[in-house]
Amino acid sequence: MKKTLSIVLCVVMLFALTVPAFAASGKNYYDYENYMCVGDSIAAGCGLARDGKPTNFDQNAEDYTKVYSNNYIYLGYDFAAAPNAYHSLVANELGANLLQCARSGLRAVELRYMLDGTYNDYDKDRIWGNTYFDTDGNGFTTADLDALNAYVKYSDKIKQADLISINVGSNDVFSFALNVVLRELTKDTSDPTLNAIKEYLEKTGNIGAAFGKLIDAYQSMGKIADLATALTTTMNKAYMQFTVNYAAVIERIYEINPDITIVGVGVYNPFDGFRLSADSNLDLSGIASPVVAAINAHIASYKLKYSNFCYADVVGTQTYPMSYDDHYFWEYFSLKVHPNIEGYQFMAKQILDALPEAPLPAPTVTSATDPASGKIMLKWAAVKNAEKYEVYRSLTKYGPFVKMTSTDGTGCTDTSAKAGYTYYYKVRAVTADGTKGDYSSVVYRTCDCAAPVVKGGNNAFTGKVTLTWDKVSGAKEYVVYRANYSNGTYTKMFTTKNTSYTNTTANAGYTYYYKVKAISYKTAYADSAMSNMVTRTCDCAAPAVKIALNSDGHPKLTWDKVTGAAKYRVYRSTDGKNFSYYYTATATYFNNNSATAGTTYYYKVMAVSARTSYANSAMSSVVSIRAR
Repeated sequence: MKKTLSIVLCVVMLFALTVPAFAASGKNYYDYENYMCVGDSIAAGCGLARDGKPTNFDQNAEDYTKVYSNNYIYLGYDFAAAPNAYHSLVANELGANLLQCARSGLRAVELRYMLDGTYNDYDKDRIWGNTYFDTDGNGFTTADLDALNAYVKYSDKIKQADLISINVGSNDVFSFALNVVLRELTKDTSDPTLNAIKEYLEKTGNIGAAFGKLIDAYQSMGKIADLATALTTTMNKAYMQFTVNYAAVIERIYEINPDITIVGVGVYNPFDGFRLSADSNLDLSGIASPVVAAINAHIASYKLKYSNFCYADVVGTQTYPMSYDDHYFWEYFSLKVHPNIEGYQFMAKQILDALPEAPLPAPTVTSATDPASGKIMLKWAAVKNAEKYEVYRSLTKYGPFVKMTSTDGTGCTDTSAKAGYTYYYKVRAVTADGTKGDYSSVVYRTCDCAAPVVKGGNNAFTGKVTLTWDKVSGAKEYVVYRANYSNGTYTKMFTTKNTSYTNTTANAGYTYYYKVKAISYKTAYADSAMSNMVTRTCDCAAPAVKIALNSDGHPKLTWDKVTGAAKYRVYRSTDGKNFSYYYTATATYFNNNSATAGTTYYYKVMAVSARTSYANSAMSSVVSIRAR
């Protein structure tokens, strides 16, 4: 026995489910600053909960007035952006400013009127749109569309947009066909059942529930075939009218903005998930299927006419479960034919996939030389969606360029570059699937000599500061610079072809700061950076000690005065190995009057700096003598 259909409209109930994450394709898009979404209730996100959580349509009729409201779900009349609708998902993925101009009830008919002023409907005597566009309650007229257009300013938005998606056709054909068939089959009839359906429709405006009653009535009368014929005929006629209006819409959009990219969003079969009663002979999905294919083929055909037109195939969009066994099945129809969250994510993905993939932008490359090694370093900012980068090198600006390396980083060093030679480079990004981007502008750089690694010391005899370094490849000579302070002015001291230098002009007790530069044998552009700074104090010279016996037969040491020395320390040993401090002299001699006759003594002398202990001299050479 068939269930009784309630006159109550559908209900939305919130389920505590996890919102699935939207995973975009990750491809490289062109820069769309403004994205305009135009279409019907599907494009507007109708049925999605305003709290962003997943929804379903329950069978609690008494909840209808509470949840079927613009405060709980998006009804699609206020041009609000629904976070889970495809318009928001697409805008977010593109990083574009969203111009949300989709509205429930919109057909190609109304859109065409608002763009070119032509109102070309299926039958002007049976305007189905009064429920959706009657703004003053006095019945629908084109003045209502004028008011809507004055608010939205469709043409101005099209001029502003770089990208527009158009999703119309479902209302033009399917919703409209249900409306027309309902009114045609219930007008001028003496059948009380059909009259009751007519009154119900006029009272509630609920096309879904009214159509369910019509199916039941025609099933009981054995006239399902008549109903199927009426639907087929009306859908086909509505489809033909749609193609005329859609063509006019596309043409007008390109007249307003020839550079805009249009994504024509196809339609899905709204009856694909329908499960009617077991004894029903009406195959709504089968009736709609060829019309869906025809609509989509027509939309897709504009790809052949316009180079900046794309087609998004949305067949397979997931909607809500629709089974005749559900209580209030037809009351829920007007919402259940809309996509659920997964369905909107699928549509967003299809729209994004339809967009042309922009070539990977060319990296912006800068060059420098490593101060230490002199090698050429390249750097660039990361390119979106690049998996790696290919670096090419040439000895001339115009090539030939040879691939030098691949890297997943944003820079590299040309370790094989030779000092004094100039190299030219260009870089391109490569995606994970091997798609290669444009080459960067050519940058060039001369490889420098490496900076010498300098070590400091002191000459053991003179105390003078000595510098040493390894030979630098490509260098013909080296320039030594000196400063009196670490942050002072460095003055050129000496140029040498050797890998060492002694600062003969350094004064004992004073600290000096040194740097060395390698000079290229090819070009001054390849001279190295300054070496590391070496800090060194000039020592006093080691005394040149002489030894003899004085008139008493005791050892006597003498030496010349050492510049910068304040005194001298004498060290003594009796075995020539183990020396210990013995005496400090201020003069330039020392008599060891306590020496024991017959003993051999060994001596070393250190000059003690007048300025700092860091400048004390090295020990003198050992001298020895036997006391008498």
